[in-house]
Amino acid sequence: MQPKLPKAPLVEAVCEIRMDPSVPWDLTIPGRLFDKLQPMFSERKQTAGVEFTVKALETPETGYRQIEQLHFLSKDGKDVVQVREHSVAISRLAPYMGWENFKPVVMDVLSKLVAIASNSAIARMGLKYINRIAIPKAQLRLEDYFDIYPFLGAKLPQTHGPFLVGVVFPFDDQLNYLKAELTSADTDVPDSYHALFNLDYFTQGGEHLKFESLPEWLEVAHSRIEEAFYAAIKEPTLRLFEEH
Repeated sequence: MQPKLPKAPLVEAVCEIRMDPSVPWDLTIPGRLFDKLQPMFSERKQTAGVEFTVKALETPETGYRQIEQLHFLSKDGKDVVQVREHSVAISRLAPYMGWENFKPVVMDVLSKLVAIASNSAIARMGLKYINRIAIPKAQLRLEDYFDIYPFLGAKLPQTHGPFLVGVVFPFDDQLNYLKAELTSADTDVPDSYHALFNLDYFTQGGEHLKFESLPEWLEVAHSRIEEAFYAAIKEPTLRLFEEH
């Protein structure tokens, strides 16, 4: 395990579980889950969203429907549970208090969800870390700070604007995947360069996952995300996070 960083760049950690859509969604699940999550998640907000679906090539019409989303918030608003049809996501906003504090919250929510929706199965599992990295330079060479960056051939202009670069790594005979993305980010801080570095570990399908194996899966997911984070940043970037 890597040492804690005094100035960790993480802005949000998210664990999402998607349930088997072939099992009818019980409309009482959100309310029952909220009751079980007391007193940690004491505030409830409801929002409306739109879900788009794209049909097969022979019938290319796009459909959409309105969906309801519930947000359960802790008193300080830093811990959030988002519930929508067949999906529950647990988030921790900055300041991130470490995996040893985030994982118990995730497992508590998941165990209570399983108790309510015991007849369902896992369709997808994901753990995602969103990092905002601020470098105190107006201009820089990305390859001096990251080991993931857009490659520009010698015949192309070497000065560029906004960018997005990403790669997906398969694990466990393509049962699990890790997606790493680095993208430029807007900032109003003078003489400062900002980038978003997202690491998303997820299952291709949840058929091989059982609820009782989730603690082990989460540990592996977190370890692989942590390894990829430290492998992708170079020493000048790491020093920014170590400064008190």
